[in-house]
This record gives sequence, structure tokens and C-alpha cells, in this order.
Amino acid sequence: MAVAAHALALLLVLTLCWHVARAGHTPARGAFVPFMVLVAWWSACAMLGAAAQTWGTPGGEWAQRWERLGYVSAALVPLAWFAFVDAFVGRGKPRWPLVAALALIPLATVALALLEPRVGWLLHDTGAGLSRGPWFWAVHVPYGYALLLLGGLLAWRSRRDSSSTVRRQVRLLLIAAALPLAGNLLDLGGARLWPGIEITVVGFAAGAVALTFAVVQQHFLRLPPSAYRRRYASLGDPVLFLDADLRIIDRNDAAARLLPSSDDGAPPLGRLLPSVAAALHTLGASGGRLEVHAPTLPGRRADVELIPLREGTRAPYGFVLTLRPLEVGGAATPVPEPQLP
Repeated sequence: MAVAAHALALLLVLTLCWHVARAGHTPARGAFVPFMVLVAWWSACAMLGAAAQTWGTPGGEWAQRWERLGYVSAALVPLAWFAFVDAFVGRGKPRWPLVAALALIPLATVALALLEPRVGWLLHDTGAGLSRGPWFWAVHVPYGYALLLLGGLLAWRSRRDSSSTVRRQVRLLLIAAALPLAGNLLDLGGARLWPGIEITVVGFAAGAVALTFAVVQQHFLRLPPSAYRRRYASLGDPVLFLDADLRIIDRNDAAARLLPSSDDGAPPLGRLLPSVAAALHTLGASGGRLEVHAPTLPGRRADVELIPLREGTRAPYGFVLTLRPLEVGGAATPVPEPQLP
């Protein structure tokens, strides 16, 4: 039973990784992949450890070995979570000097896990299995929970002044993080759904389902970095954020007032602004800055500006489309020059 439960959890986590890989490259995705690899490793170690308990000698060498190797993820998952949230709510990349400083204690925990049971600080052999030592309770657990809560606080604060698209994504992200956190608290308290099943791993499986829904239905990870989108939040002209397929995945307040249905499940640009989509398809959407004139606003003309979002020489992962209304005989409203992360 334990082997099957952990194998199912691993399968769900790997399914999420597959959907993320299919979603294409975006800035925050680079920080999300290591996080999910560590979660997958935790699930795999739980599955292999349960297999060693089931088909090997209970409390034997292989069961203890997989338990020790699982601490590699147990130590680094909170750090990877914080690094991802920092990238997701910021410039698309973690603040690496801060992450490196925060990594010292998790790396020490990993070293102790690999050296055990010779040291005995993190784990020690009681003869019937591994027992947790003073480093586990005094350092590993408090530090890991502090990183998890700090990342959750960063995500929660990012909801302020965000679009409904971002708020939905953050809610799903926090739900997905809360499920394994609750499972881990139950594990630490000695609760068991079934002998040999780690409730933390079950929580990872449930969180993976929530995040898979976010990736598939809510376009999770496909948005430009938050710090970049905030530059357009207070702009009076409508601004739409598009993915590589010219689907509307976010917008500023002005665009929400003009096109209230732009937040309805990433609609194609052509469904809401057919003249603009036709002009962009005619000119091509992968070049530099494009400007066309189209009757996009009732009774008015507008300049339409499309700015590709890319990292280095990669193909664009999305676009920023700005509608700049033209007064009669006037010029377009100036748009701030973007600074891509």
C-alpha cells in the first residue's frame, strides 16, 4: 500500500513537470523546475524506502539509506520554494546572493544526512531504525518552516495591486504549498494514514494536482515577471499581456475597463480585437517594435504597439500590447520605454 501510494504521488509530480516543460520557457520557470525536481526526489526516496521496508529487511540498510537520501530534498525544498516565489513575484529570477546566504544551513543538513549515522546530530541509529537527533529539532525543522512561511508571505503580499489573473494564480500556489506543509506537520506529530505512508508525500501529490490545473487552465508561469508588469499597472492606456500564441493572459486596469472579457480564460486576441489581431498577423508578430493604426476604440483611432518579451536570443515567450488612443489631429500618448528583466 505504501509503495503504491508513494508511486502515485511521484507520478503526479512528474506529470506536473511534463506540463511545465510543455508550457515553454518563461523567466520564473527556471526557478520552478529545480523546486519540482527536489519534490520528485523526495517522493522517489519515499517510494524506494517503502519498497525496501516491504520487500527487504525492516529497518535494514537500504531502508535507512533511502531515508537519509530523502533529507537532501527535505533540507533543500524550503529553500527552492523561497527562491521560486522570489522569482515569481519579482524580476523572474531569484536574488541569488540572498539565496546563497540562506543555503548555508540546508547544505549543512544535507552533509549531516549523508554522513549519518556516524555523526548522530541529525539522525542516529537506534538498532531498530533511524531516530531524529538534536540538529533535526533545533535547526532543520525551525529553519525549513521559516523559509516556507517567508515564501508564503512574499506570495501573499504580491496579491496587492495585482490583477485577478495573478490573484487566482497566487491562491492556487498557496493552496498547493499548504497541502504538503499540513502533511509534514502531521508526519512530525506521528500521525499515519497507513503504515509506511508519508503524509507529506501525499500532500505533494495533492499540491501537484492543484498546480497542474494552474498550468493548464490558469496559464501559471506564462506571465511576464511581476516587476515588469507593475510598470504598466497605472498607465492610463490599455495594456494587454499576451503569450506567444497571442492569447490574452493578463491586462492592466485600463484594459480591464475597456475589455472586461479579456480576463476570461486567456481568450485569443482576435476574439476581442479582431482588427488589431489581423494587422499584427499581417505584419508578423515576432519582429521588433511594431506600430499599426486600427479602429480599436469606439469612434477613435489608436496606435497599437507590440513589444516582444524574450530572454537573450530566445524566441519571444510573450508580448506586451499597448493601445494608445489618438486624439483628433493629435499624437499618441507616450509609453514608458520597457526595461526587460
